[in-house]
Amino acid sequence: MKNHHIRSKLRRFLCLAAALLMLWPQTVTAGGHITAAEKSYTVTQGGMLKIPLEEVFTDREGHALTYSVVKDDRNQATTNISGSTYFFTSRTAGEYAPVVAASCGQERAEVTLHITVEPGAEGDPRQYGYDETPAGEVTVYVTVSSDGVPLLGEDGTLLMGLPVTVRYFDLADYGRQDLYRCATQGGKGGYVGDTVIERPTLLHLYICLLERYYMGLPAEECGKGTSGLIGHSDDDHPVMNINGEVAYESRFSALQLTGSSTSIYMKEFWGHDENLMYYRNHMFPLMDTGWGSTCDYILLSDGDTIDVAMFTDWSFYNNGGAFCCFDQDSYTVTAGKPLTVQTLKYDTKSVSDGGTESFTPIDKLTLEVYNNSSECVDTAPGENGSYTVVLDKPGTYYLLGIDPNAGTEAARCAPAVARVTVRDVGAAPEGGDVNWDGAVNVEDMQALFGHLCGESPLTGELLTAADFNGDGAVDILDYQAMYMWIQSLQAG
Repeated sequence: MKNHHIRSKLRRFLCLAAALLMLWPQTVTAGGHITAAEKSYTVTQGGMLKIPLEEVFTDREGHALTYSVVKDDRNQATTNISGSTYFFTSRTAGEYAPVVAASCGQERAEVTLHITVEPGAEGDPRQYGYDETPAGEVTVYVTVSSDGVPLLGEDGTLLMGLPVTVRYFDLADYGRQDLYRCATQGGKGGYVGDTVIERPTLLHLYICLLERYYMGLPAEECGKGTSGLIGHSDDDHPVMNINGEVAYESRFSALQLTGSSTSIYMKEFWGHDENLMYYRNHMFPLMDTGWGSTCDYILLSDGDTIDVAMFTDWSFYNNGGAFCCFDQDSYTVTAGKPLTVQTLKYDTKSVSDGGTESFTPIDKLTLEVYNNSSECVDTAPGENGSYTVVLDKPGTYYLLGIDPNAGTEAARCAPAVARVTVRDVGAAPEGGDVNWDGAVNVEDMQALFGHLCGESPLTGELLTAADFNGDGAVDILDYQAMYMWIQSLQAG
């Protein structure tokens, strides 16, 4: 009887133990001392999911584990595993089940990670907007900064709102025909076929910038494929900033690219490490919903602004980081008259989740005014992101809005830059010179477009100048006439 009671108690205990085990999280084990718990995760389309694998795997004997990927399951991360962290991202929403493993000597365990990728935000149309028509050259405006301060080129050129004309050249000259920009369906998403778009991309621009202003080559030698740019190293070469200070010492190569077409990664750039970000027209550029576009994909158009910002703080992008700008990229004002501008920011925090933000005012920037000789001639106090300057002498000036922590490891904001054309008292713009800079070009088209869509209405003499066809009205016909005129000039 006693043995019966013991056996009965034992059966009840075993049943209870079995029930408890059914409630315990499932584990996968190789029969050794490594166990792995199955877990579920959620990430936004295009977002980067970081999974600490030491929270997934357990070694009962306390050994150091080595991790590896068994099955990617369409993971499109540049690096799948770094140290003990698994990185997962996908440009397509849906359910994913990648498999990772941990090992120690002969012991090994695998586990399936259940990941749900939720649809991301479509983003602003301006985050796409790539013109896929051929173009032999385009002119863009470039700012390159380190810790919030614009840099100087090797020849002393100020890399702040710098107009750069970049021509199209064959990337095969640099051994990178694998990075040809091909046609897409509707201007976004993956390539459709293998038709090469013979139009400068951001990669073309970077190559020319590096050759001209980092390596110091003459303009006529840039874009030829003869510079030895890829892998070029200039150790301990000081990179200077606008303040005449050493921004950093070059300890990396001029350009090192990893990854593949539409997903290349600048591991090294301008003698700096990979801790950088670049924006087009002050916004995070997109390739598809929730998926950022890389420099080989980004086609350039006349008047584009390109901001490249390098930082010391490796968490700048999710710790108050932002790309700053003014409410206009260029202004025109009569000498002696006040000019009021607004500073805006486009945050970087959302880059980890698809990169869709909106412009919001930023009121913490320090505003400086530079003349065409790169000399700081004035500063302006501001309130709520609004600043007023008065420039008494005609000429071209640059507004620079910088992070109060600029030049330090605490910097997190790329600078705001704008051009100001100061006209003499009594001067009047010529027909078509909508921005009053003395020439009729693509910037005038942009100013006219801003008026037509209601973003920046023209008034007074500038409105009169916008009547390019002279019919007494300012409308789309003026825009078309101006476009045809500029095209005829470019065609000679």
